[in-house]
Amino acid sequence: METFLKLVIVATGLSGYTAQLLLLRELLIVFSGNEFTIGMILANWLLTESLGSYFVGKTAEKLKNKVSMFVLLSTIFFLFLPIAVFITRNIKTILGISVGEGLGIIEIFLSSLLILSTVSIIHGASFTYGCKIYSELISQRIPSIAKVYIFETLGTILGGVVLTYLMIPYLNTFKIISIVGLINLILCFIFLSFESSRLSLRKFSAILCSLAIFIFLCLIFFAADKLHFWSIKTQWRKQKVLDYQNSIYSNICVVGHSGQYTFFIDGIPKIITPVADIMFVEEFVHFPLLLHKNPKNVVVISGGAGGVINEILKHSTVESIDYVELDPLILKLIKKYPTLLTEQELNNKKVHLKHTDARLFLRYTKKIYDVIFLGLSAPTDLQSNRFFTKEFFSLAKTKLTQDGIFVLTLPGSLTYISDELANLNKNIYNTLSAVFKNIYVLPGEGTNIFLSSDSEEVRKLTKELFIKRIEQRKLQSKIIVPRYIEYKLQPTWQEMFFRFIEKKTKKINSDFVASGMFYSLSYWNSLFSSYLTKFFRFVEKISLLKILIVLVCIWSTLLYLLKNKLKYVSVLGSVTTTGFSGMVSSLIIITAFQSIYGYVFYWIGMLTSSYMLGSTLGAWISTKKIQKDEKKLFMMTEFIVLCFSILLTLLLVWVRKHTEIEAHTTVLSVSFLLLSLINGIAVGLQFPVANSIYLKLTDDVSKTAGLLNSCDLLGGWFGGIILALVLPVIGLISSCIIVSVVKLLSFFSFVLTFKPLQK
Repeated sequence: METFLKLVIVATGLSGYTAQLLLLRELLIVFSGNEFTIGMILANWLLTESLGSYFVGKTAEKLKNKVSMFVLLSTIFFLFLPIAVFITRNIKTILGISVGEGLGIIEIFLSSLLILSTVSIIHGASFTYGCKIYSELISQRIPSIAKVYIFETLGTILGGVVLTYLMIPYLNTFKIISIVGLINLILCFIFLSFESSRLSLRKFSAILCSLAIFIFLCLIFFAADKLHFWSIKTQWRKQKVLDYQNSIYSNICVVGHSGQYTFFIDGIPKIITPVADIMFVEEFVHFPLLLHKNPKNVVVISGGAGGVINEILKHSTVESIDYVELDPLILKLIKKYPTLLTEQELNNKKVHLKHTDARLFLRYTKKIYDVIFLGLSAPTDLQSNRFFTKEFFSLAKTKLTQDGIFVLTLPGSLTYISDELANLNKNIYNTLSAVFKNIYVLPGEGTNIFLSSDSEEVRKLTKELFIKRIEQRKLQSKIIVPRYIEYKLQPTWQEMFFRFIEKKTKKINSDFVASGMFYSLSYWNSLFSSYLTKFFRFVEKISLLKILIVLVCIWSTLLYLLKNKLKYVSVLGSVTTTGFSGMVSSLIIITAFQSIYGYVFYWIGMLTSSYMLGSTLGAWISTKKIQKDEKKLFMMTEFIVLCFSILLTLLLVWVRKHTEIEAHTTVLSVSFLLLSLINGIAVGLQFPVANSIYLKLTDDVSKTAGLLNSCDLLGGWFGGIILALVLPVIGLISSCIIVSVVKLLSFFSFVLTFKPLQK
């Protein structure tokens, strides 16, 4: 029975990861989310799972037929999961919000909290029940909690590999749930036979589990695809959905109407064919190309299909266009729903498609370009922020000819520029100014175009020059005509733009301090949640010193108020801060890797799996080392986590100074993988020892397992929320310093409590 129980616990870990990942993807599509949204959703998952682990899970101590309840919880979990997905897809309809309308932060927080709680509370309780069942089975309370932790984590690792690489690219959400659910429920039904009790709860669990198995069999063979498309149809109400697919990079939905196709990427309309925004496309393409005396080689980073490439091809001087698009599924679907425009663009001999990360492409290409077009509209998340940083601008500059031009756009307005919009534009302007000698801004209603170059020619935009080159190249344009050129180049627009941004932020956007993302988030918030404007302005003023002062004050106050309960609080506090450290350090490692080396999904998946593997190894090692002297062992685990956070800080300082050294690229990539593994080991080491110590204080397996698991998850919750808010403002290195200080205070607290704990 013990072997089978281990298998059931592994399946529980797999099911938890399945629910977390699938609901996260669905919520991000609906909310058009970024890392802030991801942090908030993950934090809500951890919060609600911790509540289930403690408040629901602690009932396992007194309940007789625990196996029946465990099976019942697993069954309810999987019955609720497809319902949660359906509610997620239709949350805007439920809230009375149109498909294209954005949601504010409060709405996102409450909606995701409500949806996630339907399954995460149940999953949290399953962990505590698993610990109690295991402890009764092997009659060893301390190792049982650690072993359940280890096997559930192994299930999470398995889920990460299977879902990411084998399921998500090929199966829809409901079919994935059905397959994983069927496997899990069959194991649970067999597991139920090990319980000899004949009580009504066992019969009810058996009946409900059998019914759930039948439902998922029907879904797999008959209804999963129909349910998927029906839910998509209700989600995109009044829209004709032609296609809906997931890749390892994003979700893409194709909506068609009267021969026009709109391609939504993660819920945001990115490409419209064949009728694009003509005014934007012509301004974006023709002004920089006409400004260059002889543009031959051009590179377009994202968003080239559907108009941009077509306009570039109108310039007779252009000989080669490299079009870099990370996700091959985007172009696959564009080709699946062709128009005359896109066929002419993508089949032209001058156009060369590159399916890779643009930063990696520019780093390794030997070509030098006359014009580089950045087709991303704003640094809305960490992935896009990488293309608005000083480091990327410096890289782009090395790939430009002497008179080459780098082109990007940002949101703008010709009537009113809010403080948030002004700060966003000023932040990126400051960053461009730190790299390029000359910058010319073309303000527009909705979009500002930034032209950057080391050549003085970029400041010599004149109507006469443009008209001359239009005639030379025989350019056919609907918008770029003499009267419109004169209107766009009048000095009034320039004066107004610089007047609005004159006294705004002096910050520069970088890989390790994503201030551009913060200002973009602040601007987005001002559109949909204006009541939180003051809050974002408060966050903008946060500094590392202020945070450290607050931390020390909170720690001192808690130490004084809880001085009579230190033997309990020190253990719980250590587990909480270790959960915080693990979450923040893991996200910092992934963010740093992504910022430096690009969004290489294979490596990102490996980094996450490496952390989970390390956590499993750490827990296994710790379980083997638990002896009478566990208090010293616990203090050692605290010290290891503290040392790792300090080491990570020092390494990031070094990496920031050496990212451009070609020889270190492979070495640093492997080093990040090793760092993630060590981070997991450091975190995993503590959980078994903490359970051993706390169990001797309470003598209650369910309460101990539920409470410590809740503290670990709550620490991760704080990490997700705080990192999402603070990281773009203070940066990666300062965030590492915060983790180091938090663990230093935690370590000191346990040292103070060490003598009282000894008998």
